[in-house]
Amino acid sequence: MSNIDTNEIGTRIKRTRKMSGLLQSEFSGKLDINASTLSDIENSKHLPRIEFLLKLASVFNVNMNYILAGKGEPFIKKENELEIFLKEEPFGDSTGDVKDILESMKKSPLFFRAIMFYAKEYFIKNKRHILKNFSEYEEKKNKKK
Repeated sequence: MSNIDTNEIGTRIKRTRKMSGLLQSEFSGKLDINASTLSDIENSKHLPRIEFLLKLASVFNVNMNYILAGKGEPFIKKENELEIFLKEEPFGDSTGDVKDILESMKKSPLFFRAIMFYAKEYFIKNKRHILKNFSEYEEKKNKKK
């Protein structure tokens, strides 16, 4: 069973915006969306798109576990987050390739958009499986603590 309460996602996004000290117009500008769209998301009229969530995490260092499930701190420390992830979830012989792809994404907006397109398509096709695995991963991680 999923821990995602879709009615709370907008509330948590609004809370992180306010914690950032920004108006809707400022916050939405940094995320390349209309202020009215942000308002709809914050008021739970619309669920945010995956691109919005990825940009929110990237631009403001927002913890997606907090946004989606209400767990953890609203913001993550950007330093070493990628390194921590790669250590926790090793990619075997592909770890270097994954790092190269992520570095390329940082340098090229076009490459970033292409990867996000494929990630979106993959997420849409595999949503149930991804959410199930994410929940199992979080449970296992919390048991270690």
